[in-house]
Amino acid sequence: LLNQGWIVQSLSPYFSPVICMRKKDRSLRLCCDYRELNFKSVPDQHPIPRIQDMLDSLSSSSWFSVLDQGKAYHQGFLDEESHLLTAFALYEWVRIPFGLSSAPTEFQRSMEGCLSGLRDYICQPYLDDDLVHSSDFEEHVKHVQTVLQRYQQHGVKLTARKCELFKSKVRFLGKMVSEQGYTMYPAEIAPVQALREKRPATIEELRKILGFLSYYRPYIQDFSWVARLLYDLLSAPAEAAWKKPVPAVKGGPQQKKRESKLKNQGHLSSHTPLTWISNHQQIIEQLIDCLSNPLILGIQILQNHLYCTASQEGLGAVLYQRTLTPPKKNYYMHSTQLADFNITIKYCPGKSNADADGLSRMSLDMDSYMSQCTEDIHQEDANHSSTFQPMPREEIQRAQERDLVIGRVLKYKGKNQWLSKEVLQGEHRDVWTKLCVDQQGILHWKTAERDQLVLPKEYHPLVFRELHQEMGHLGVEKTLNLIRDRFYWPWMQHDVEHYLTRVYECLKKKKPNKATQALLSTIKMTYPFEMVSINFLHLETCKQGYEYVLVVMHHYTRLAQAYATTNKSDKTVADKIFNDFALKFGFLSKIHHNMGKEFENQLFPKGCTEYSSHTTPYHPQGNGQVKKFNQTLLAMLRTLTEKQKADWKSSLSKVVHAYNCTRSEATGFSLFYLLFRQSPRLPINLLFDLKVDGRRETHQDYVTDWQNRICETYKITSKTATKEAARGKAYYDRRI
Repeated sequence: LLNQGWIVQSLSPYFSPVICMRKKDRSLRLCCDYRELNFKSVPDQHPIPRIQDMLDSLSSSSWFSVLDQGKAYHQGFLDEESHLLTAFALYEWVRIPFGLSSAPTEFQRSMEGCLSGLRDYICQPYLDDDLVHSSDFEEHVKHVQTVLQRYQQHGVKLTARKCELFKSKVRFLGKMVSEQGYTMYPAEIAPVQALREKRPATIEELRKILGFLSYYRPYIQDFSWVARLLYDLLSAPAEAAWKKPVPAVKGGPQQKKRESKLKNQGHLSSHTPLTWISNHQQIIEQLIDCLSNPLILGIQILQNHLYCTASQEGLGAVLYQRTLTPPKKNYYMHSTQLADFNITIKYCPGKSNADADGLSRMSLDMDSYMSQCTEDIHQEDANHSSTFQPMPREEIQRAQERDLVIGRVLKYKGKNQWLSKEVLQGEHRDVWTKLCVDQQGILHWKTAERDQLVLPKEYHPLVFRELHQEMGHLGVEKTLNLIRDRFYWPWMQHDVEHYLTRVYECLKKKKPNKATQALLSTIKMTYPFEMVSINFLHLETCKQGYEYVLVVMHHYTRLAQAYATTNKSDKTVADKIFNDFALKFGFLSKIHHNMGKEFENQLFPKGCTEYSSHTTPYHPQGNGQVKKFNQTLLAMLRTLTEKQKADWKSSLSKVVHAYNCTRSEATGFSLFYLLFRQSPRLPINLLFDLKVDGRRETHQDYVTDWQNRICETYKITSKTATKEAARGKAYYDRRI
């Protein structure tokens, strides 16, 4: 857009939100939310042509051509005074953008001016679509040439792949137009044809069917005569009999009963059973034939824009959620699926939208629906297990023997003798003493914490999948630390870098760091749970209306917790912090947050023993620890599949757990280890039967050892955090 001169850099004081929408060909369209601008604009009253009038004027035509403008509104120019009003981000529009309320009418006026003298005679322009029609082929060629010359004079450009030339039948404005008239698409006749199988059981169901068919009464000759037997079913025969008059006081119960009887006389209840015979079914089929066979009806998604009429209930309520604020949303909005369509929703009450309203009220055949959605699975075919079966030790031993490197070491270790100088020549002698073989003949690498399994090469892809893909596609260092805590093999770091950069290529999705503008100042904490930092992250709306993530980060250990919420009100924040986080880890001394209204309230001082601190206005870098985690969380969520992204709430806790299980560069330990004094037990531990801690202790020994080790760990953590903070500050300040 910038290279083509359609937008320019802007200094406008105005701003409108921007969103990129997918077209039908999967390319992106830049859209702006101009609702506030439209509200303050004077609407253009130029009429848009009625589709029915345009179709009626084609009765004497036999040849058709559809000319489509690919760029549509972008071919029109804005006056210079309007440039500032269309600003978005750091740019403003020079061409007419999508989203302005007056854009369709202005565009229609320009097209009618461009084709002045030709409209209604040889062509029918409707926004960016133009139908050229003629009675014979030679005349049609001249008409198409005339319209193209007029477009050339006014500088209008067409999209060749969207144009249809010299056809006897074309698609135009949702109809299939031909010499005989216009009709529905064959694939869209199916919902109408399905009414043949509908056998209404009650008066209410019959009214729905008749209401739908009656909407097209102008197209069905003698509709009332054909459907007279069906309408007779809606009314009961009136009783004519003389009875003794019953006096009643005005407003009394006798009068109300009498008025109710007179009111319902000649009418049946909606749930009254029907006696449905073959004659009635033949009438329904006759009406359906009249409706679906002649050329009268058509529904199609237009190539450039979809105008949808819907009521405020049902589908209309779901579609209208896009215009509501998050606290008002009641339905899950499938924005990822609707993103392919540039859609405009217009409210239409049910009585004015009788065809769609009638079909939506048809009772659902649950038996047929369930048969289509159900798959029979036999018990012997079900692949399930109540317990997790680890990999057999014999299989691991055979895999080590098959490995070219490990098998050679096992061979020498099995002899249980010192190696000769010829064998040790060129080898690392200190490695030999750290290798040991257990009673089952499996080779391990001895460390101070535990014996690590020497992993054969054939299991490397499995480990990378479990500790990289299933752990949120973390970077090289974090993935390497997860593997080092459990396995050993030579050249491990080289293999990890190769897999993450050449095989998975997920590092390409990482967000680059931007240039900094000020010196870095760090926040120093001296004991666990002294302070937590909180912030909100806004994501795409998923099921049940969740679209926000409340991030709570423990400043000392870097432990992170994330809570999916439907809104970011102060009550929601207080509920998650004090009824969940605080009950798990204890009440907090300090809470660090930005100056959002959801944080600046009276709820936080009640839960804090000292005070709450906040960042300076318009300076999110003051809460940098949470902001950095937000980047990591977004990068991990970005690696989910499209199906998982639509329901990201289900994967949120797993992704955060994966983050907490990795080693932090700031502390030198994993967040899980700092809390529980042991490495996390992951599925890969169960698969290879890896022990988290091989020692067997009594409760007293465990408590004593835990106290000593946790004190030592916290000392190392404080020292490492101070060292890393100084190193990070020096690196950060270098980029100013």
